[in-house]
Amino acid sequence: MKNYGLVVKDIRNGKGYTQKYVIKNHLTQGGFSKFENGLSDISLRNMEFILNQLDVTFEEFFFITHDYHYRKKDDLLQQFINLTYNDKLSLKKIHKDYKIFLDKNDDILLGNILIIL
Repeated sequence: MKNYGLVVKDIRNGKGYTQKYVIKNHLTQGGFSKFENGLSDISLRNMEFILNQLDVTFEEFFFITHDYHYRKKDDLLQQFINLTYNDKLSLKKIHKDYKIFLDKNDDILLGNILIIL
């Protein structure tokens, strides 16, 4: 997992945005620069503002942060959402995947979905 500030910097540079554009008058440029270089953290409210300026959702941001992969939980949720109801092999596979995940992780949502499966 990358440092959040470095990811923001990569996204900003990729879009060709300046620091000044991204922070408007919401943050100091010095504070934002420290954040982008991994030297400090920012509040969730400021992070939301920055991502909004970058036109990036939190979901997209975390996808990028995890090297363009979904977290295992998110991947399992997507498998369930995209599941064809009458595909027995897929049902068995996803049921097994959920059990394996839940043996190592405590997650109420995935536990409830496992009951449904």
